[in-house]
Amino acid sequence: MILTSSALLAASIGNYANWDTQLEYSAALGVVKWHLPYISYGNFINQPPIGYYIDSLFFIMFGSASYTLGVAVITLFGLGCIFLVYMLGKTLYSTRAGLFAAALLCLTPWHLVISTSFLIDAQCLFFSLLFLLTGIWAIKRTSLKLFLLTGVMFGLASLTKVYAVFMIIPLAIFFLSSKPKKPLKVLGAILLFLLPAFIMNYVWYGMLTNLGITFVLRHDDFTPKIPPGIIPSPVFMVQYFITNLGLALIIACVASLFLSAYRKRLLKQFLIPDSAFTATILAVVGIDTYFVLVQNLYIPYVNVFKYAYSLVPLFCLLAASLFDKLILAQKNTDPTTTKRKITFAIALFSLILVAVSMFQNAATLVDLIKQDHILFAVEGERGYSLQKALTLTSANISWALQGIAFAAIIMTLLAIIFRIQRSSKQQSYRLIQSLNDQKAISIRSYSITRERYQCPHT
Repeated sequence: MILTSSALLAASIGNYANWDTQLEYSAALGVVKWHLPYISYGNFINQPPIGYYIDSLFFIMFGSASYTLGVAVITLFGLGCIFLVYMLGKTLYSTRAGLFAAALLCLTPWHLVISTSFLIDAQCLFFSLLFLLTGIWAIKRTSLKLFLLTGVMFGLASLTKVYAVFMIIPLAIFFLSSKPKKPLKVLGAILLFLLPAFIMNYVWYGMLTNLGITFVLRHDDFTPKIPPGIIPSPVFMVQYFITNLGLALIIACVASLFLSAYRKRLLKQFLIPDSAFTATILAVVGIDTYFVLVQNLYIPYVNVFKYAYSLVPLFCLLAASLFDKLILAQKNTDPTTTKRKITFAIALFSLILVAVSMFQNAATLVDLIKQDHILFAVEGERGYSLQKALTLTSANISWALQGIAFAAIIMTLLAIIFRIQRSSKQQSYRLIQSLNDQKAISIRSYSITRERYQCPHT
């Protein structure tokens, strides 16, 4: 239901385009024409090639190289990201947390706009989440085969966009937290992870194109300086997240982290994933801030839309974990009732903030139907802008599609809540039965003991 809702929302807002999308579309057409991602003949696009080869494959399969078909391919990868967020939530937290995180990502305008634009960012995020998921499986099962598969996925992600390297941060934290003890196996796992990516990049940049392994680092983004008269705020990244993710969601994520630290014993299974996601968020924010405030680069300043996109699923997972934290706080039988009440109150209040954030996102998506130009602002009127390239349906049909999508998501979340209540009642019933059984055994044992003492021959 969540995936279907996401597809309906994508159809309702149409397709978007700007200078970047036209450039990447030209590179995909270059693969069809010349088998290499040329913007014009002999002129490589300054991005890794995998995304453009995937797009060109669909162009050849359908016998059409239209922009709409290309965006449809990107939308499929956007849906794949939602599914992978569900799988990560299920693996790290629980099924209900995974569903909740998927619903949050589905309703995030930032993700939906990228999924309806011809940008390789959705493909990069898909492969990044995929190698993170397979890496977690490899760590849990200590499987060298899965480490090799993770390395292949990382290779594909790194050949889609360099931003894939950010997902190494949570994977490394998960690996270190598993406390590996065999040095040879640790070395083998690291080599199996890094070797496929090195071979893929070397074959492409060193052998097939002769561009050199440092080609991606010579990106145009690292050339333009901030124009005179523009003074970025030191907290421009925080302002961007508050504007485009919502203050309610940010506060809920901070509260989620606080609960993990505040109740380490009760919520110890949350501490490692929460720490991993937080470290990744801080690292990306720190790197982008360094580019802007220290290196004085203009593109990382106005393009936070793309530079920090990989963090959106992490915020969704942090917020979704509040569901499980609330349930644990409710079931906790800790004698220090003050802590239990504080934990329960914070988790409940944070979930209300998440609900507020979801309603705000829904209102933004409704508004996108009427807008032909959108700006993901960093500060003032500066930011990343897109124009509506194609409206797939009329306004009335778009609103109807969004209504169906919102209803499906609400039904899914209500089903999760109903299941929680039902399982809670069943557990309470089993607990009462267990206590009654123990009481009956105690009474029977007391009766037998009493009879033995009353009988003189015993």
